[in-house]
Amino acid sequence: MKNLKFSRYHISTDALDAVGMPGKRIVFSTRTATSILIDENKYQSALQQRFDELESPLFQVLKEKEFLVPAYRDEYRYLRAENQRHNAETPYRKTRAKKRPSYQQPSAKSQAHF
Repeated sequence: MKNLKFSRYHISTDALDAVGMPGKRIVFSTRTATSILIDENKYQSALQQRFDELESPLFQVLKEKEFLVPAYRDEYRYLRAENQRHNAETPYRKTRAKKRPSYQQPSAKSQAHF
């Protein structure tokens, strides 16, 4: 468990006390587009790499959904390499960009006044 860290590619809400869910927050992984509802103390434990304080099912979900990643990994470089690999393997077709009409100032008659 020492070889893991909490991914920096996540977003979390503030604690949800104000909406009737005291001690909870929602955490969203931008890597896997996954959100979870988690106890505040468990979230803080995960952020501080105190993984021994997490129950096994929660720990497994955090690993599976890539909230937890290998500690040695440079996430930016890893994701960049993954995207480049995916782009190289994915066939796509080149299309011409449609020419957008140039913007024209509306005439005084067509402008609405409030």
